[in-house]
Amino acid sequence: MLKTVSSINNAIGALNYKGTWDASTNTPALVSASGIKGDYYVVSVAGSTALDGLSNWGVGDWAAFNGSAWQRVEGGADLNGVNLSVSGTSTLGGDVSIEVGAGNPELLIKTAGAGNNPYVQLQADTNVFDMMGVFSSDPDYWRVGYGTSGTASIEVLKVFSGGDVQINNGNLIVANGKGIDFSATAGTGTSELLDDYEEGVWTPALTGAGGSSGITYAARSGSYVKIGRQVTCKGSISLSAKTSITGAVIISQFPFVTENVDSVTPITWAYFANLGANTFTQLSGYMQQSQANCIIGGKPTSGTSFLNFSDAEITATTRIDFITTYLV
Repeated sequence: MLKTVSSINNAIGALNYKGTWDASTNTPALVSASGIKGDYYVVSVAGSTALDGLSNWGVGDWAAFNGSAWQRVEGGADLNGVNLSVSGTSTLGGDVSIEVGAGNPELLIKTAGAGNNPYVQLQADTNVFDMMGVFSSDPDYWRVGYGTSGTASIEVLKVFSGGDVQINNGNLIVANGKGIDFSATAGTGTSELLDDYEEGVWTPALTGAGGSSGITYAARSGSYVKIGRQVTCKGSISLSAKTSITGAVIISQFPFVTENVDSVTPITWAYFANLGANTFTQLSGYMQQSQANCIIGGKPTSGTSFLNFSDAEITATTRIDFITTYLV
């Protein structure tokens, strides 16, 4: 509660106006616990001169001596307090600005923004600020944006009254180990968390289960898309030289290891050219559990069972193109 002149008069006796006081330079010089009872000065320049534990002097305040110490009487147009305690409802007219220290963050509560709707603005420094509030003439959504002083704000996010969220600039970044939880729709699966999406490239290689020698490539390439645990890989290999391959022929260096389940995953689609003398039909391959490779082969024209390719099926100019989808 602000003190009135009458309450000060009753507390210290007759008041004696001594003139103005510069609280920044302490002119005229006032000293703690020293003065004539009833003398008072009106602050002409705000400052932080310490008098009997007081240092928050604003223009218009009074410095009054009560006989033993100087007291501050709020007298300016601007409230110049240290601690503010408010109970009940407080009504503030016009825009409200709260600044914490010089050059520090500033909070502005605007009574009217674009579309004549109120909004809140947080200014981090003199140039950059974040803004929140209803910025559209349509009050059906709240808007979050950012910008620089003196320029129009860039709209980043809208939160509609029905609960929908729209991102207009930037991306939704999910922290490592987190994802999008679909458990609101009950299911019978073991997980309803989508925690990964990734696109990339990889470089396939051709080798044997027991090794290989003298293999060089005319060209090779690969790409993949990973959605959750499911990976779809495309690859292409063209040889320019080959000496020997030991054991089953393998396409290796897949970007992810297959899941640890006792089963195999067949290749979705495969194309083979310039193979050896043996004739095969239904050319294909399969991924093994807990592996980052694929064994290739086919069914011989004279047989009924799938056989793995060996050294005899791969020539110096063999070409293999394939697509496969598997779980990790």
